[in-house]
Amino acid sequence: MSAGDRPWAESPKASREKFRDCLRTRYARHVHASIWKFAGDPDDLLARYDAMVAEIPPGNLTLHLCLRAGDGIVLVDTCPSAEVFRTFVAGEAFAALRARHGLPEPEALDDYPVHRAFVDGRPRGA
Repeated sequence: MSAGDRPWAESPKASREKFRDCLRTRYARHVHASIWKFAGDPDDLLARYDAMVAEIPPGNLTLHLCLRAGDGIVLVDTCPSAEVFRTFVAGEAFAALRARHGLPEPEALDDYPVHRAFVDGRPRGA
């Protein structure tokens, strides 16, 4: 029986590389990024955003950015799949959370499949 027949017998480095390849493939195949544009006073919106995001468990923010724009803020967020994104956008929970903190409806909302992402210099996607 060879090491290939016994995955537990692989070197730790080979196991890590296979695991990373699996994560990259799964991430690239399914993850969707959404870009939310909120118009208004950036200082006001950022304060509201900070209060809102404080209520979100950090584990729910896999890859998330809040950008300050001259005319508002831009959020870049990810969901595990297009279906999860559609459910999230159509759901009442995030709309209620935004409303509770006075964040307006987004001026624009776009969704794109993720091809590749880098986090801390490491690729997350194929």
